Amino acid sequence: MQYKHISQTCSNESNFIRDTSCSELLNEVESQEEIPSIEKIYGLVKDLTVKVMKLENENKKLKQIVLKKQKINILDSLNNMNIVNQPEIVYNEWLEEVVLSHVKENLDSVFKENLIVGLVNTWKNAISGTSSVLPIKTYINRPNVFYIYVEDDNKREWKQLPTYDMDRQLRRICQQFISEFRNEWFIPNEHKIDNDEKWTNMYVDYYKRILGGSQITTEVICQRVRNQIYKLMKEDFENIVE
Repeated sequence: MQYKHISQTCSNESNFIRDTSCSELLNEVESQEEIPSIEKIYGLVKDLTVKVMKLENENKKLKQIVLKKQKINILDSLNNMNIVNQPEIVYNEWLEEVVLSHVKENLDSVFKENLIVGLVNTWKNAISGTSSVLPIKTYINRPNVFYIYVEDDNKREWKQLPTYDMDRQLRRICQQFISEFRNEWFIPNEHKIDNDEKWTNMYVDYYKRILGGSQITTEVICQRVRNQIYKLMKEDFENIVE
């Protein structure tokens, strides 16, 4: 009965220790001249549990090392590509000269839908309108992580884009929507807005949409746009790993 109890104990611990560990426990018990006490068995199981916890911690560390290596490999692969496969323009210039230039044409998508749709459509237009290699990339195995082509001290290279920087740039595009709304819609229709209730109500509705709406925060807007841009652009990392 005692051995049956030990076997059951090992079975209960099967999610934590290997079969060899159970065998070691049984062998140790069988080698004793006397049947061990419950306290002895408890001590043995406790020792094995400590060993398992140590293995789990080591496994976590190994996973972290793998993720870190993966990150380095992406940047190394991007930076080691032949110069002919590198972007012709750095990310900040592309943002200012290409992305922002498509804001005006997406005012209607904000009026008909919302600011998130307008922001995502602006990125779609900028991506499809760029004939050369894009200075921003995302990969399937690095969810919501963006890599951008930058220039520092006259040296061009790929770097990871921090989330707060991405959100800051999205807010910059939001400000451009407000500016374009004023220049392209409000000023040309100002007289109608001041003298026609229909146009006044239209102005109030459109302006709320341009600001993102009253039921959603800027942080949530940035998060949703980031997620959609990632899905729009993601590539398979294996295609660039040597």
